[in-house]
Amino acid sequence: MDVTGLTFPLPPNKISVFENNNPSIAVHCLSYDQETESFVVTYLSPEAQKREHTITLFLLDSDDNRRHYVWVKNVSFLISDRDKHKGQRHVCLSCLQVFTSASVLNEHSRCCLKHKPQQTIFPDPNDLKSCKLSFRSHHFEFPFSFYLVAEFF
Repeated sequence: MDVTGLTFPLPPNKISVFENNNPSIAVHCLSYDQETESFVVTYLSPEAQKREHTITLFLLDSDDNRRHYVWVKNVSFLISDRDKHKGQRHVCLSCLQVFTSASVLNEHSRCCLKHKPQQTIFPDPNDLKSCKLSFRSHHFEFPFSFYLVAEFF
């Protein structure tokens, strides 16, 4: 392992230097955002699909700028809610969506990894203003009046 030109503790913006020094290793780094109470993709290797080894790290960051990286053995256990989801789960490293099968994840990853890391943020269910759905583009409405009736069992 080549760590030439790196100073430790390593800031996330220098992970690409580590990857350039070690062409067989791709690094994926996650952290936890206290404000949104969710995981955030801190760094995603652009070479993640092409390299022999992919390592997922979790960044523990303190208020006094101390950093510590922890190896994540199973991203699914970290991200998904084990009480809701039984069985094996597969996580997209770019958007952190959880899938039930590897084939669905592979199909999703073909398109998702073309873009920068992203995250889905749902509105706070306790804040009624942020949960309200509104529609302002009435000129796009269907010109004929109709209604839809559906029963859900």
